[in-house]
Amino acid sequence: AATAVEAGSTEAILHRGDRISEGSHSNVLACLDGTVVSPEIDGPFPILPGTMLALALESARSAGIPVECRPLSVPELHEADEIAITSTRRILHSITAIDGRPLRGGPVFGHLFDRMVASIASAIAGEPTAAAR
Repeated sequence: AATAVEAGSTEAILHRGDRISEGSHSNVLACLDGTVVSPEIDGPFPILPGTMLALALESARSAGIPVECRPLSVPELHEADEIAITSTRRILHSITAIDGRPLRGGPVFGHLFDRMVASIASAIAGEPTAAAR
């Protein structure tokens, strides 16, 4: 995490060996060939089960976007079409660079962000969540 701060990053993506675990203050998602991939919550290297991570995965499934919760490797993250972090403060935030390589936000996480915000607004209004519709 200190290396990320020194490089001017606002978030560090942590890994154990070759396996991605989570962000220093967030959960990590990757979009690989149209599939949303999250490190597994209860695997050999468990991650914290964030509420926004759960909402992101629920929103993806309800939108018909394939979801996999499995080990995610550092090389896969470098090859990802999109990378995002989830947290209560940021909801879902696209990563713009990884190890100095620029990334563009893409359609999958942009769509998920919109669904998540609609779901949160519905919950605040006391309506069924958008992800459940």
